[in-house]
Amino acid sequence: MTHNIGYRRSIMSSTPRLSRIPRISRRHIRSLGSLIKEAAEKNWPVDQWKRAVLNILHGSAAAIHDAEVGAQIPHIEDHITLSQCKGDKLKIRALKVIKKLLPDWSDVQEIELERVSGALTNAVYFVTSEHGRVLLRIYGVGVDEILHRDKEIAWLKLLSQMNIGPQLLGTFGNGRLEQFLKSETLTQPEIRDPAISEVIAGRIGELHSIVETFPPTKTERENPEIWYNVQKWYPMAVRALAEIYKRKPESREDLRKFDLNKLELEIEEAKEAFSSHQNDLAFCHNDTQYGNILRMKDEDGELVLVDYEYAGYNYAAFDIGNHWCEWTADYHSSDPAQLYLDRYPNEEEQLRFVRAYLRERHSANPLTDEEIEEKAVALAKESRLWSVASHLMWGLWGLVQTSQSEIDFDYYKYAMQRLVAFRSGLANIYT
Repeated sequence: MTHNIGYRRSIMSSTPRLSRIPRISRRHIRSLGSLIKEAAEKNWPVDQWKRAVLNILHGSAAAIHDAEVGAQIPHIEDHITLSQCKGDKLKIRALKVIKKLLPDWSDVQEIELERVSGALTNAVYFVTSEHGRVLLRIYGVGVDEILHRDKEIAWLKLLSQMNIGPQLLGTFGNGRLEQFLKSETLTQPEIRDPAISEVIAGRIGELHSIVETFPPTKTERENPEIWYNVQKWYPMAVRALAEIYKRKPESREDLRKFDLNKLELEIEEAKEAFSSHQNDLAFCHNDTQYGNILRMKDEDGELVLVDYEYAGYNYAAFDIGNHWCEWTADYHSSDPAQLYLDRYPNEEEQLRFVRAYLRERHSANPLTDEEIEEKAVALAKESRLWSVASHLMWGLWGLVQTSQSEIDFDYYKYAMQRLVAFRSGLANIYT
């Protein structure tokens, strides 16, 4: 769960306008979908594919040069080991890496580092010098075992060349440099605001609509992200127990009582229980907590979803239910690992959200008010059910992170709350 807090936060003073994913228009999405299909059928070379994408985004009149299309993102093998770099040592090490990746910074003698609070998968810093500000992202220890890092970097490189989202400035052995965007993340109270919540719903609906022109492969249909992650992370969590006991001695008795072996049986039970609720596969973000939703600092104040580390084909109701679970978290409180389950959206808030989602998802062929209401009731129910699976997925993630992360966050406390919520929710599915 990456919490992209690499951007300042402020109270939203006006209702943001719905922006496009990722800041491109629906026309672009449809064109890209057709292009992807043609590229696959004709087995285009990568450079030809890139040129065609750039022409769609910038218009045929744009001057696209081969050198620009094929430009390489600089990479070095250097690592920044946080456990060995504290205070000024971290500044020295970071500056050494940055100078190798950014030639314009070669004359920099001093930098300011500002640790960004709330980032739970990676360590994120603002780095400031006389040449401006960049974002330094240092990957969490062992996170590459959880994520598809190569796939993520490949997409970031392509998106960077297309001027979509923050520019990827360079990569190193265990991290990367990104452009600093003038934006601000939403806050925990803001995602509950009715007007803002409807905009978020529309953003998710637009993202999901990509599936209409870029459908999943057979493998992706058979392995949606929820079950792919659970299948991968459960054995990792079991293998991590020895390290968890070492880091959190009190966990031994807790986990003995919780019984992870029983959890394995419950996972199979959950798969069976949800087998009749798998009717709408979409391209999902899977981590729409408030730190991953930016408001651009421009005249429109558009909302943009960022950090697609956990994105992939999944059930639409999971993505919605997962977002609702994030209403219960407050990663900037005095106890950031504490969940407040009583803050889960009520029925009125759920229906308001799914109505806005459905209006955007079906904007090409608008539904009647009666159809929206009927579908909203059904989708809200489905999303509540999939919230249970969200607890399972992020609970396992939390246990794995407990055993390996160097970030100052109580992953164990977070994980056990979510696993207990999963067990309780699974028992209530049949009631």
